Amino acid sequence: TGNEQWRAQAASEILAPPAAESGVTVAQSVDGKISAFSSATGKRLWVFERTEPALSLRGTASPVTVGDALLTGFASGKLAAIGLRDGRALWEIPVAQPQGRSEIERLVDVDAPVLLAGRLLVSAAYQGKIVAVNLENGRLLWSRDISTYSAMSADGGNVYVSDDRGHVYALDLRSGATIWKQEQLQGRRPSTPAVVGPAVAVGDLDGYVHWLARDDGRFLVRERAARDPILVTPLADGATLYVAAQNGVLSALRYQPRKP
Repeated sequence: TGNEQWRAQAASEILAPPAAESGVTVAQSVDGKISAFSSATGKRLWVFERTEPALSLRGTASPVTVGDALLTGFASGKLAAIGLRDGRALWEIPVAQPQGRSEIERLVDVDAPVLLAGRLLVSAAYQGKIVAVNLENGRLLWSRDISTYSAMSADGGNVYVSDDRGHVYALDLRSGATIWKQEQLQGRRPSTPAVVGPAVAVGDLDGYVHWLARDDGRFLVRERAARDPILVTPLADGATLYVAAQNGVLSALRYQPRKP
């Protein structure tokens, strides 16, 4: 019916979607607090808190639930696994360490949602690293010096990421080695890559959608879906790609190989 069931107050401003699992709804706010509520009644269950730096990017990570655990990152550059039932810290690791003299140089926000690939967890920090850790115990498996604040995507063997300079990478999920790197979108602020059929698709600031080959990153085709930037993550559904531009235009696209 769309009728409101309950309303609850979090600690402060919420900039990321809540997550819900096993009767618990959690919301992460910009002050470093995670508030958990009963999904049935809205009653507050627990609050998890971490100290955040004075200056951070505008945004927070989107909490992700896995069984009875909640996974999320913080502006301090840390990644944590939290018990969904009681809010207890299960493990916590640094994705990046602040460096530099100014507060801007020391920004290491983990704003990108964590990426789950089997029992592997991939996380990234701005001006920091991309790391892969064991989901059960948080043990570091590999690390790469790539800076991003955008979400990542994966298929069976690779993880795909757009960095803060506009380069698009394909990294091996098992080792973190670079499979390919596409540098020709530098400055165009490519969106989160979306895996669709034989391609990886990204939107850009001019409303174009670029289709890159999954095996080597070469350009396959590009199409202008809108006149405004495509900033949100494209959504792949089978062979169809849905992209939303900043001016409100929603487009459904399908890759068709060029005829020789």
